[in-house]
Amino acid sequence: MEKRMMRKKDEKGFTLVELIIVIAIIAMLIAMIAPNLTKFLGTATETTLKANAKTAYTSVNAWVTQQRVAGVALENISETNPLIVKLKADGSALEVSSASGGYNQIGLYSQMLELFNAGEFKSTTQLHIWFTSGYTVTKVVWYEGNDSAAYPD
Repeated sequence: MEKRMMRKKDEKGFTLVELIIVIAIIAMLIAMIAPNLTKFLGTATETTLKANAKTAYTSVNAWVTQQRVAGVALENISETNPLIVKLKADGSALEVSSASGGYNQIGLYSQMLELFNAGEFKSTTQLHIWFTSGYTVTKVVWYEGNDSAAYPD
């Protein structure tokens, strides 16, 4: 009997009960942390989209002002026909198009692409820019998949 007791004390390792208790504690911690983590990830995505929209708004407004000062007339600006900036199908560069066509100066508007880094765009990213007839940007919406953020709100 004493040999059995001595042998148990000399054996190293954890019992099954000890391992189950540790696993249960870890599972409870994960259950408490997971909801907060998903909430923080959602908030981070929303904040990123809003920051991107605001940066794009400021940059495009500066570009439009620069074009006006240089005496370049921007044609076909419409509050109902936004310009759309997105990644080309092959992913090589950005391209500008319009929602309903009618922009004769797509080449001129393509100069605006220098404001953006193609690396920030994913295949699902689109930037919609609305102008007034007075050549000011009224609204920018940054789309990322199913999520979007507008500036100004």
